[in-house]
Amino acid sequence: MDGIGSSWLTIILVFIIIGGMAFFIMFSTANDVDKTIEASVQQDLSTFVKECANIGSIPGDKVQSLYSKINSYGIKFELKIWVERQSDTPTKKTTQLNNGTTAATPFITEEYTPEDIMEQGGLKLTENDLLGASAENVGGTHEDNYSGAVGKDFATMKPQAVETVHRTAAY
Repeated sequence: MDGIGSSWLTIILVFIIIGGMAFFIMFSTANDVDKTIEASVQQDLSTFVKECANIGSIPGDKVQSLYSKINSYGIKFELKIWVERQSDTPTKKTTQLNNGTTAATPFITEEYTPEDIMEQGGLKLTENDLLGASAENVGGTHEDNYSGAVGKDFATMKPQAVETVHRTAAY
């Protein structure tokens, strides 16, 4: 090859190498960003559940605030809240076991979306209920954007928090 052709080949190879390095750095950074977001959402859920368990209710404005906060990180999350209450009539609530016998189910689990709680203007809790919240990403993560997995099988984040309710709501 002559000097000019060789120079152009060198320039093209340098750009390819730099592009590959930039992609690798962005991909690695995206993974770290996703881990940080997951930890932040976990902390937000834990704080929410502890506060609600301590006051004995789930105020609609707290749910709206949590929902807005967890979706402000650049990843779309679906928020689910559940309350496990002790059944008043556990003998009527039965579960079929694998061996054909039935057992009393002492708890009833009720699941709520943020919209359910906001429409009701909040939710009253009773002491010793079990309150839980989870957030699952329903879109791609930052790492998925670089790996090309968006719209296919994307990574799943599912932070959650559970707490026993410490007091019955006053209202």
